Amino acid sequence: MKTRLNFNELIEQYRNGLLNQEERKFVDKLQETDPEFQKEFQLHVHLDSAILDMDLMNFEKQIATIHKDYEKKHSIPILWRVAASVAFIIVVGSLFYLTNPGLLRSSQSLADNYYEVYKPLSAFRSGDQPSDLLLAEAFDLFTRKDFSNAANKFKNLLNLNPSNNMARFYLGISLIETGKPSDAIPLMQEIIQQKDVLFGNQAEWYLSLCFLKTNDKAEAKKHLKILVSKNSHYKAQALNLLKELK
Repeated sequence: MKTRLNFNELIEQYRNGLLNQEERKFVDKLQETDPEFQKEFQLHVHLDSAILDMDLMNFEKQIATIHKDYEKKHSIPILWRVAASVAFIIVVGSLFYLTNPGLLRSSQSLADNYYEVYKPLSAFRSGDQPSDLLLAEAFDLFTRKDFSNAANKFKNLLNLNPSNNMARFYLGISLIETGKPSDAIPLMQEIIQQKDVLFGNQAEWYLSLCFLKTNDKAEAKKHLKILVSKNSHYKAQALNLLKELK
């Protein structure tokens, strides 16, 4: 019983974005290795969905009843009655979701919960060629979280060598960090299309998050399923995110 209670608390914190990255990794590991935890996690997802459906159905019935009673007692113009009903639904609906934050998670908030900036390369071949110097400058800016200027450097690198997928990938990450996920999408797609060995899976993961950030759940799910089928490093995270999106 104590274990179940611990699971409940851990799962709720995970789904509400209250865990740090290490704690999230621990939960992801449990998802892979502990069948009991897997069942408990799935139960939480299904319960939330069922509660939301039931509450919305009850809410609609209550609104219909209130509206019918009101029409019997008052004879105000139909447009005013419609406007009043809409306003009432908005107010009550807002209160419902404010008091049940776990039942409503936007695509943006889900993406933010799972997103983590990709680490810059700690070592790479340097030289005295213009591209080598530019690469060093780009990674220096990226490491210092100056993503806007880092993006400009990575763009310059791509102009010098359009086949440089490392520059393309880090340009995409820099664009995500500067609030431009839609601009990062074609960059990640091109890496995937080229079947890049070094950055293919990473591009697939960040592409799915970009689609979530731009509220395209269908495309996000498609790429998450690819990551699961490929048994990639991101499999556990992709599985959990897919469950959240159901």
